[in-house]
Amino acid sequence: MDYSTEYNEIFLRKYRELENIDPNLYASLKKHYREEFETFRTLRNSLTHDEVEGHYPFAVSKDVVDYIDAILEIATTKVIDLCTPLDALVTVKLNTTIREAVSIMDIKGFSYLPILDKNQRVIAVVSEKGIISYLAEGNISPNDTVNDFKRYFLINNGKEKFSFLSASDNLDSARKTFERNKNTKRCELIFLTKNGHPEEAVLGILTPHDVL
Repeated sequence: MDYSTEYNEIFLRKYRELENIDPNLYASLKKHYREEFETFRTLRNSLTHDEVEGHYPFAVSKDVVDYIDAILEIATTKVIDLCTPLDALVTVKLNTTIREAVSIMDIKGFSYLPILDKNQRVIAVVSEKGIISYLAEGNISPNDTVNDFKRYFLINNGKEKFSFLSASDNLDSARKTFERNKNTKRCELIFLTKNGHPEEAVLGILTPHDVL
């Protein structure tokens, strides 16, 4: 493990940066990383107040610096920088046949295909669960469109959880959104809009893989 008094100065600077982030975000991170924050506080106090003949009492390891840096990254990274942006989204239309949608999902390896209106607002999501519900109908046709069975793909149909965040939200907000429903209904996708409202144009999407 790499130790150096040089890392002490870096650690103390990073600790000050952590203390100066938004108080609500700080409280959220402290709750999630309680033991780590306590360790950081103990190290900081000792380095600041327990000098021996004008020298630091110990040398912080690079691993500690890397860890506090990782937490700072969570605090400062914006979700818009992690998402799949609108211009890269693979979407389908209401008049797309379900057979075509299934083919796209199979080829691309996707579990979800958003459907956006002309103003880029999300109106539905073709999903594997929705397709299973459709197949259970029986008497299906190759010409069936998403619109014909839209009730299975609406984002508020109660079968799946989709959330909205502001493009300016941070990584911690996205992680909490996905983790919040871990023991109940899991959040499948997060849609990013300007202010986090469903009636706004979609700017991008996040999956759990993007942030967890």
